[in-house]
Amino acid sequence: MKNNNLKAIGLYGMLSIVVFFSACKSNSSEEATDEAATTETEVVEEVAPEVEPEVSTNPNDAMLMDIKTWIAEGTGLKTITLDAINWEGEELTAEGRAQLDLIANILEANPNLKAEIQGHTAKKGNAVEDKAAKAASGLRAAWVKAKLMIGHDAAAKNLTTKGYGSERPMEGIDPTDDRQKRITIELSK
Repeated sequence: MKNNNLKAIGLYGMLSIVVFFSACKSNSSEEATDEAATTETEVVEEVAPEVEPEVSTNPNDAMLMDIKTWIAEGTGLKTITLDAINWEGEELTAEGRAQLDLIANILEANPNLKAEIQGHTAKKGNAVEDKAAKAASGLRAAWVKAKLMIGHDAAAKNLTTKGYGSERPMEGIDPTDDRQKRITIELSK
């Protein structure tokens, strides 16, 4: 909730700045027009600077293209890390919601795909801690499944969850690193 309030305050601040500068720009153009009408001066044509077209920086675009390529050409399993999912008992962020919507839309468009939502945790060491970590990772996976199904009931039939804890560490991340506390989705055809 705090995050949403801060985002709203930031948005209102940015809008205020845009309105202020737009008003200033509007007043200076009116003054310039009045001066041009009252004095005879040489007209100089201004050349507008070239503006580069905006390039999409949506991080989900790369994920979508990767998955589409795998669906069309790949075999075996495809694992995706949902790096925008924050598991601290908080509500889902807009970025996390976008990642889940992307996965749900892919599952709905490809009814033959199956998805296992996998929870991972950092390796803790003793058997009791590892067992607790495995249970916690299973809860995270179930939480993500519930959030994924919101508005996407058609995707639910192809979803399973599994808490791996530290027994199946994510590739490329040290097993003791807290970044292991992530969710991956393993797609299969």
